[in-house]
Amino acid sequence: MAAPPTIHTAESLRERCIEEGDCLIWQGYRCGRTPMVYDIDKMVAVRRIFTRLLRGATNDGGYYAPTCGNASCVEPGHTVWRSQAQHSAHMGTAASASASAQQVRRAKISKAMRRISAEAVQDICQSDEPLRTLAARHGISRTMVSRYKTGKSGTRLAMNPFLGLMR
Repeated sequence: MAAPPTIHTAESLRERCIEEGDCLIWQGYRCGRTPMVYDIDKMVAVRRIFTRLLRGATNDGGYYAPTCGNASCVEPGHTVWRSQAQHSAHMGTAASASASAQQVRRAKISKAMRRISAEAVQDICQSDEPLRTLAARHGISRTMVSRYKTGKSGTRLAMNPFLGLMR
């Protein structure tokens, strides 16, 4: 015999949250970054259930998103409904923010490549010392030392196909 379907109440949902400032932080299952729960016969976003329970009705389609910036927050006062177009536009701005993180990473690598001389790159490529020692000597990270040794960085500086053949 199958178990009866779970029907959530505002109290049963609040029991699975912790209060953190003004936010109710969901401690249960998440699908991606969206708090979800099994309600009646399917998985439903917790924000959608809270809206249905406290406001009476929900909009079909679209998304209920947090306005406080915390993806785990399910506080009804921090929830706004967005159409699919609005949600996609909002996520596009979030994606462009992560693209800027990639630009920052590229800039750091570029800066590391600029501050090391061609002689230092040759020293790194020819040396048999541990990466940690080479990194400390030249003031760069072990990752950059590894990139120079494997030829993934600094190719324009000192990568000679015959470098290291004669010692």
